[in-house]
Amino acid sequence: MGLLRGFKGLLGFHTVLPVGMDGDLEEVARYGWLLPILGFLLALLAGVFGEIISRLLPGGVAAALALFALLYLSGFHDLDGLLDFGDALMYRGTVERRREIMHDVNTGVGGFALGFFVLLITYLGLADSYALLPALLAAEASAKYAILPMAYVGKPTHEGMGSAYIKALGGRKGALLLGTVLYLVAVAIAAPGKVVLLFLATLATSLATTRLAANTVGGVSGDIFGAVNEVARMVAVLVLLV
Repeated sequence: MGLLRGFKGLLGFHTVLPVGMDGDLEEVARYGWLLPILGFLLALLAGVFGEIISRLLPGGVAAALALFALLYLSGFHDLDGLLDFGDALMYRGTVERRREIMHDVNTGVGGFALGFFVLLITYLGLADSYALLPALLAAEASAKYAILPMAYVGKPTHEGMGSAYIKALGGRKGALLLGTVLYLVAVAIAAPGKVVLLFLATLATSLATTRLAANTVGGVSGDIFGAVNEVARMVAVLVLLV
């Protein structure tokens, strides 16, 4: 699978854009180091939409609609993972039972509360940002980059999306380095004064979430990748306000 087909596969898997996905998930996951670029492009679409809306409606409304557009482009998959992980975190019991809760199609109060506050804080940060488009670009590149360190060090809970990414990227220093370089370039374009802070905060968020997932559900799954995406975006937005 070539570079363009690999990126097309990432688009097909991570977004609602009708581009299709060639090959299986593990083949596509080998190009996961391109995720920061994917995040940058999705944020560009959502951010331009938000900037247009801001010419017609108040900035807070534009920020809300831009964030909604960004979530919609991803098919709300990452948000769904955050809600599932939130439910698992609220349960006080065995690792096995927590995994079962994550797979439950119903959303409990833990998932609702975690999802609500992560989205609320993200929205408020975007609404108060110095400029919506650059903030979205830096935040979404950070969100997608957070997946790479997790895939590099994480252990899968079961066969699925999470295990495919870990098999493809786990222990691959070259892929992690390439992804890091692309991420740093993306952030340097969007928020040149916050490159180091964003990198350190995103890396810390990724590794801390990986550790939390290992302690609570026994490892990393697709839901955990989705959760770290949402949390890392929120953290990046907060860093941009510092």
